[in-house]
Amino acid sequence: MDMNAVKEWMRLDAEAKALDAEAKEIKNRRDEIAETLSEEFVEDGVASIKCDGRTVYLHVDTYASCGGDVPSVLAAIQAEGIDGLTTVNSSKLRALVKEESPERFIINHPGLAGLVKIEERVSIRSRAS
Repeated sequence: MDMNAVKEWMRLDAEAKALDAEAKEIKNRRDEIAETLSEEFVEDGVASIKCDGRTVYLHVDTYASCGGDVPSVLAAIQAEGIDGLTTVNSSKLRALVKEESPERFIINHPGLAGLVKIEERVSIRSRAS
């Protein structure tokens, strides 16, 4: 048995565990700052800023899910005049909601209030400028 290989594996394993712990701390700190920045973007009415060759921006994503059992949600969707669906899942609901906007969707389809849960998640993202 090559004991040098065993020792090298042990060293790399310990280093990988230490780096994983450090990465977790960095991600937690990043998430804390992102939450604060999200609030500041909204309060200041800013959609994006450029900084050091990157654009930092507020990203809003919409999620939709069934608030009841699938057959009753599907029946309610069809009763609202939305045709073409034979089944319902999160992806299809999300697409329906995003076609209009989360706010307009429930206004335009009051029969779906409470049956379709809509959530908007705000995050901070960046891209090269």
